[in-house]
Amino acid sequence: AGAKIVQYWFDVPLWLSALIFMVLMTATNLFSVASYGEFEFWVAGIKVAAIIAFIALGAAFVFGLWPDKEADFSNLTSHGGFMP
Repeated sequence: AGAKIVQYWFDVPLWLSALIFMVLMTATNLFSVASYGEFEFWVAGIKVAAIIAFIALGAAFVFGLWPDKEADFSNLTSHGGFMP
């Protein structure tokens, strides 16, 4: 799954990016439990930071703080309303 996502960013063959991800995950699992735990701790922190950033960007868009965009909710009210 990671290789398929990275394929859109970098022009590398799917098998190569899958191999790189497999080697990285295998290397991570070959280290001690403490270093694996530390790795998972930082990766979880990155995930939490990404979620907070997406919530903040979404709130900025909804409240009209996004440049050159207006908060338009017409898609919720047109065609019979929200969840007709």
